[in-house]
Amino acid sequence: MPYDSKYFGDEGIRLIRIRDVLGASEPLYYGGPALTDHRVKAGALLVGMDGDFNAARWMGPPALLNQRVLALEADALTLSWIERCLPPMLKVTNDLTYATTVKHLSSAQVAAYRVPWPRIDIRQRIADYLDYEAAEIDAFISDLSSLRRLTQERLLSEWSALFGAAAHAPHTQIRHLVTSLVDGPFGSGLTSSHYADEGAPVVRLGNIGRFNFQLEPRAYIPSAYASDLAAHAVRPGDVVIAGLGDANHPLGRSAVVPEQFGEGIVKADCYRARVNGLVSPSFLAWALSAPQTSDGFREMSRGSTRARLNLALVAAARIPVPDRGTQDRLLATYGRAEAAATQAIADITAAIALAKERRAALITAAVTGQIDVTARRKPVVDSIQSSLAEAR
Repeated sequence: MPYDSKYFGDEGIRLIRIRDVLGASEPLYYGGPALTDHRVKAGALLVGMDGDFNAARWMGPPALLNQRVLALEADALTLSWIERCLPPMLKVTNDLTYATTVKHLSSAQVAAYRVPWPRIDIRQRIADYLDYEAAEIDAFISDLSSLRRLTQERLLSEWSALFGAAAHAPHTQIRHLVTSLVDGPFGSGLTSSHYADEGAPVVRLGNIGRFNFQLEPRAYIPSAYASDLAAHAVRPGDVVIAGLGDANHPLGRSAVVPEQFGEGIVKADCYRARVNGLVSPSFLAWALSAPQTSDGFREMSRGSTRARLNLALVAAARIPVPDRGTQDRLLATYGRAEAAATQAIADITAAIALAKERRAALITAAVTGQIDVTARRKPVVDSIQSSLAEAR
């Protein structure tokens, strides 16, 4: 049921939106006229009807259901059974649904799904088996996720230690390390209406990783218009700095523009620095992205509604500037640590993907009667670990 957004806010009745299906949304409340007395209660099975057609349990307070979200309610065993049968069906629908923009699912499509329906005692036996095995796999995935997070934290710790080792060197403002420092065009100077399928590439915030330039997503403007914006030009070897940040994307994160990107322009809130030789482009990007510098940028922007820098703050920021030989050694040491961490994270991510794949396959096999859940067999987690060991 659609609710008028003018009544949305921090007070009223909790509203379930499609973004709440995966539980990653800030709570939203509806304070307008009552359109229904029904409330979705904790334990209901939610189905997102746009995008990737996800399904998940609602674990929040009694809530209203916004448009494009379906809520299924039944007794515990029935709902648990449907929850396990639904994902592969949703995946098939998603794979077969053509859309030029966003895919849509209807409640009639979900109602028409046919699920295996053995006797209640068999369903209960299968549910008990899957409750145990799925919980074991989920715990394994959680452990892997923690290991991945710790690997990332360890790399940051090594980064911080290396950056700290340069603290004895003279600290210099960024303005004295560059020949130019520019921002992208503001306001109507560059809007989405200027974008084209080809031409000069545009550096946007999504391209600026933490000491890592992301070639995707790509955006272009006509080359002729890029010439008009020459004051905001960027080229390979320049350092680009993010003027906006959030919890997952540190404020001031920086990267070196690679050769593959070519010559283009920077967008608003993306700053371009061109070094003067006292530092290498890589060292400047590495130093600006270091944990200590990120913390300093965050302090500078404290009190703002959104973490944001401006050119003056970037120009005034100070970093240690050792001699070029020391810069190169620090970067080489960090490069080895980063390569090891990147490989470890890739291996862990692959293991998580395999565990999720085996979990989905196990559920499908169990509910369709392809395996005898009463037979003694090797725990699924042990099988996953054996597969991972063989792949090494």
